[in-house]
Amino acid sequence: MCLNSEKRYTTLGSELDFVRAYLNLQQKRMGNKLQFSLHMEAATESNCLLIRWKAVHV
Repeated sequence: MCLNSEKRYTTLGSELDFVRAYLNLQQKRMGNKLQFSLHMEAATESNCLLIRWKAVHV
């Protein structure tokens, strides 16, 4: 999600929220065919910053 944003930084927790929302949507579509669980320590979720970068083509 961070790659599609103008923000320079985001937290791992924010990215994980996006993944949860996407998987919940897919689970509604697929029913019992899709089961998932995501686990992360709370401190990691809020303390881990992700930096957005762009590849430069030469």
